[in-house]
Amino acid sequence: MKLASIAGGGSSVGKLTDGKTVFVWGGIPGETAEIEIFKNNSNFAEGVVKKIIVKSPYRIEPKDKGYLSTSPYQVIDFEKENQLKKNLIEQAFALHNLSLPQTDIEKLEIFTDKKDYFYRNKYNYTFVYDSKKSQYSFAVTQRGSHKKIPVDSISLPSKSIDKYAKEVLKIINSQNIKNISNLLIRSSKDGEIVARLYIKSNRENLQGFRDWENLEIAELDNFTGKKGNTLKVTKSLKLKDNLLGREFSYCLDSFWQVNLPVYEITLQRIKQFIDQNDEILDFYSGVGSIGLSIINAASTGENKQNLKLIDIAKNNYKYAEENAKNIYPSAAAKLSSAGQSINYITKNSLLILDPPRAGLSKELVKQINLKKPLRIIYLSCNPATQARDIKNISENYKIIANYGYNYFCRTPHIEHLAILDRFTNS
Repeated sequence: MKLASIAGGGSSVGKLTDGKTVFVWGGIPGETAEIEIFKNNSNFAEGVVKKIIVKSPYRIEPKDKGYLSTSPYQVIDFEKENQLKKNLIEQAFALHNLSLPQTDIEKLEIFTDKKDYFYRNKYNYTFVYDSKKSQYSFAVTQRGSHKKIPVDSISLPSKSIDKYAKEVLKIINSQNIKNISNLLIRSSKDGEIVARLYIKSNRENLQGFRDWENLEIAELDNFTGKKGNTLKVTKSLKLKDNLLGREFSYCLDSFWQVNLPVYEITLQRIKQFIDQNDEILDFYSGVGSIGLSIINAASTGENKQNLKLIDIAKNNYKYAEENAKNIYPSAAAKLSSAGQSINYITKNSLLILDPPRAGLSKELVKQINLKKPLRIIYLSCNPATQARDIKNISENYKIIANYGYNYFCRTPHIEHLAILDRFTNS
C-alpha cells in the first residue's frame, strides 16, 4: 500500500483495494508498506505497518519499544516532522476556507529549541504486572487494542522525571507492593520533583515511601471519578518555576505547559502584540502564566494595565491568585468559566485565549461577535478547533500574524498562535 499523506491524529493515509480510506500507524507519506488492519468500519479502516517495502528517506530508528502508543513521530526525521506539522496547520485552516497571512507554507516557521527527547516536565506512568517475574514494569497501551505492553523506559519525560520514576518502580518491586495504578510526576526546570502514586487499595505496605516528602499517595478505593468526587491525598505539594524572569507557583494538578523553553519563545512573541494601556482578559488562564508573563509589571498610574485572569479550575485559580499577588498585585484572578465571565468583555478589550483541545465555548464565540473586542491572541494545541472558532468570528476579525510551536516533539500535536484584529468597520 502506498501512503499518501499524514492525518491530524498522527497516522498516515492510504487506500485499500476497495477504495476505502485507511489510517496507518508507523508509516510516513511516500512509503509503500504492508499493513495489518485492526479496525475496519464501514467508512474507514485503521492499521499498523508490518513491513516497509519502499522506505522514506526521512525514516529513522525509534528510541522506544512502545513509540506507536506514546510518540508515533519517532520514526520521522525531526526537520521532516516540523514540515509535516506546518502542513497540518495549513490544512486545518484551508478546510474552513481561511487564509493565513503567511500563505507560503515555507514561511510558516515552526519554532522549537530542537530538544526532541526528554523534554516533558510532566508525565503519567502506567504499569503492568508480570506474574512470572512477580514484578511491575512501566507499560503503554498497544495501538489498536486495550492491551498493556511492558517497556523499559519512555524517552519523552525529562531525565529527572525518568530517574525518579525508576526509583519508585524499584521500591515497588523490592517491597512487593501490589495494587499499583499509575504514577504522575512533575518536574521544574532545575529538576525538583512532585509526584503522586495512585493505589487501588490503602491496605498496602507503603513504608518505603513514608519519608519521601515530594511524593503523595492517592487512594482509589472510594474514588468514582464523578463530578465533585475528589481523591484522598496525603500531602499538598507545589513547584516553582521562572518564565521570562518571573517566578510562578503551581501544583501537580494545575495547568502548566509541558515544554517551558519553547513556551518562553511563544511568550516573547505574544509580548510584541501587547500595548501599554490594554484591558487584558486572560481566559482559560491556568495559573496566569501568559497574562502575568507579558504584563508590564512596572506600569503605574494612568499607564497601569488592567489584567483579569479567568479559569474554572480551583487548582488553577488558587495559584493564579498567589502568582498575581507576587508579580502584579493589580491583577484580578476570577474563579469562573469563560461563558460566565463574558460581561468583562468590552470593545477595548484584548482577549488572551488558551483553551483546551475542544476550543472555545459557543457562548464565548457569540459574545466575541457581539462585543467585538479590539484584539484576540489565540494560542491553541488543536489547530482544527482553533480554525473552526476563527471561522465563526471571521466576519469581524482578520488574522494579522500566526506562528507554529513544536511543544510536543515526536507526537502528532502542534501548538499554533494566531493574532486577530477587529476589522476597522466592525
